[in-house]
Amino acid sequence: MKTSGYKTMWIVLAVIVVIVAVLSFSTCINTRTTVNYSEFYNAVKLAETEELTKENLKNEGADVIVSKLTSSNYNKIEITDVVFDGYVVNFAVRAYISDVQSISYAFTTVYSRGSEAITDLENRLETAGIDFTYTNPNAGSIWSSLIPLIGCALIAIVFFILIMQTQGGTKGAMTFAKTNARVNRDLKVRFSDVAGAEEEKAELAEVV
Repeated sequence: MKTSGYKTMWIVLAVIVVIVAVLSFSTCINTRTTVNYSEFYNAVKLAETEELTKENLKNEGADVIVSKLTSSNYNKIEITDVVFDGYVVNFAVRAYISDVQSISYAFTTVYSRGSEAITDLENRLETAGIDFTYTNPNAGSIWSSLIPLIGCALIAIVFFILIMQTQGGTKGAMTFAKTNARVNRDLKVRFSDVAGAEEEKAELAEVV
């Protein structure tokens, strides 16, 4: 294989590795801030009866949430984008600097999936007017399992091709015992076409 061919193979291999790495680790990257469930629960319970502020959130022990609210003055603070994902609750705290400008901070927490705890939390979210959803536990499970396997298979195939090309390929290995010689069955040679060896030719002529 030519040098350009090897370069192409290595470029393809590098692209495959990058794609597999991005797809495999994208789900592992968590940009959310983890808080105790009590912080989330107390914030929701507080939102049932009054508007959220930095002061009353701090009084309820929501120190991690308050630490993200760096401004000293917000028009409004609310809990949004609540998503139940297995044993995890993802949510956001949106702080309004003005009527049209706001900043959203993403959080995550782990909660008990006991029926009473879920019912209590759902009721409090509904009372506070906070929308919530549940993720499909089967969504993306097949692809998340297949993508790494497909990537590994592609990498293995590219490596196999590179190794076989380096060693001359399987075709050359399987045909090493073959020869390019061909038998010409139409060739006609007479004794008169052969120079010398008169005695041998005479003996052969007697035999024939």
